[in-house]
Amino acid sequence: MGVQEYNFAVDSFVIHNTRSAHRDTDYISASVAVAGKPPLKASQKLGDLNNGTFRTAMNFTGVPVADNETAVFSYAIVNSGHTDPNTAEKTLEQAVSTLAEKGAQAAATAAGGAVGAALGASIGTAVVPVIGTALGAVAGWLVSSAGKLIFANCDGAVAAAVHSFTGEQLRACTTQGQHLGVTDHHPGTNSPHGCGSNSNYDVSWSVHLAT
Repeated sequence: MGVQEYNFAVDSFVIHNTRSAHRDTDYISASVAVAGKPPLKASQKLGDLNNGTFRTAMNFTGVPVADNETAVFSYAIVNSGHTDPNTAEKTLEQAVSTLAEKGAQAAATAAGGAVGAALGASIGTAVVPVIGTALGAVAGWLVSSAGKLIFANCDGAVAAAVHSFTGEQLRACTTQGQHLGVTDHHPGTNSPHGCGSNSNYDVSWSVHLAT
């Protein structure tokens, strides 16, 4: 059983359209989980943002993953302008960590495409895609699980994803200087009347072999 260490990162995101009429007050959290191990988690207040490209500080370095294990990398961005910033960060961080941990537990017992169905069943929502955006499947769950966040007016989730990889997949995709680099497109969920049109975000993430 081979074990390699990997670096997971949410590198940047692009706002094509905000959920609010003018600026979104954004927070991001990300987490990496391997079944049976404590999840790694981080969060960041991104500030009041209009359309444009922005970098993040979401990095997890030297994460060991054995070839026969599955790592689940999750992230979410929410627009929350009506919550204390410290509370918003901590609450979102816990919700995304829970999502990654449940994803890892699902991956340990399900095979292939069944991971998304098992994860959806564990959090009481629809099948959670493990490729591309999961915003449509988990936006409601994020709102309900992050109970301390105040989602008033135009607030809400604007990006969310759950990505599952076996250690063998990670090894194959990161050899000889290669890396995983993907951009997820997140067409927003319906925003309340009086807000801007639905949000539209792209989030770029990557996985590298740790050196």
